[in-house]
Amino acid sequence: MPKVGMKPLRRKQLIAAAISSIHEYGLADATLARIARKAGVTTGIIHHYFDDKNDLIFETMRSLLEDLRVEMVMQLRSAEGPRERLLAIVDASFAPKQFSVEVMTAWLSLYGSALNAPELRRIFNIYGARLASNLRHAFAALMPATEARRA
Repeated sequence: MPKVGMKPLRRKQLIAAAISSIHEYGLADATLARIARKAGVTTGIIHHYFDDKNDLIFETMRSLLEDLRVEMVMQLRSAEGPRERLLAIVDASFAPKQFSVEVMTAWLSLYGSALNAPELRRIFNIYGARLASNLRHAFAALMPATEARRA
């Protein structure tokens, strides 16, 4: 019988191993066997929590975007005005956690892969639209609307 509460912990562990494997081997060569080895589990464990490699990669991307969203919300909560909102968006986007070598490698690999992977492309488009909306909102309070849309 599985341990209660194990699923989110195990998925997080496997996603971390996927990020590390993408950094070490590249996305194409980050096989389930390598990811499993890095996580200290069998490939069967990966298949228990994810349908296949594509599912794990998609969830890895969602996890990276969720980390960024959490950082953004945290930064925006303390922003008191439009200028501070704009700086909060920039600070969140360039937070140290987003710029670890492993995370940056994963971001770049996943961005490149999104060109040919509709599910990744869809989630990137959602992220891009949200970021653009946040930036437009911040700029709109600092300049005329026509300039804010171009900024």
